[in-house]
Amino acid sequence: MKKETLLLLSGLGLSVGCFSQQLSPSVVASGGDISRSATISLEWTLGEFAVESVNSDRSLYTQGFHQPYLQVKEIHTATIATETPDYKITIAPNPVQSVLNVNLQQFIDEKLSLTLVDLYGRRVMTKVVEGKSTSSLIDMSGMMQGIYLLEIRNAKGQLLKVFRVVKVQ
Repeated sequence: MKKETLLLLSGLGLSVGCFSQQLSPSVVASGGDISRSATISLEWTLGEFAVESVNSDRSLYTQGFHQPYLQVKEIHTATIATETPDYKITIAPNPVQSVLNVNLQQFIDEKLSLTLVDLYGRRVMTKVVEGKSTSSLIDMSGMMQGIYLLEIRNAKGQLLKVFRVVKVQ
């Protein structure tokens, strides 16, 4: 009985000092890196595949080996000027393949600035529309497939309206 108890205690002592697995986010790939700034972190790997990525307003799901850890620290939002009856703005078609038509009804004679921005915040195109114009065409045929933001500002630089534009092939 004494030998069995001693053997049991020594077995428990050895098992406490051994680790069978460690759970940590890691990936085995031929290359990759992590880049960080104050507000964003970008992780990438080379030599592995991702079957599909699906995102919604609140979640990002990625199939594959590298599962990104996404943490948003700060969101920058632009303040949109108070809705005024001086402007009525619509866009069509959305999603767009080649040409986006921006329909403007301005009831005051003021220049408007149309700025197309990609989701990285890079300005893709800026166009100034003369006052009292009724429509403007934006050629998106040479642009990559993806989501863009169309910002419409008045002559004072106030943001009047932002449209989410989907560019398809």
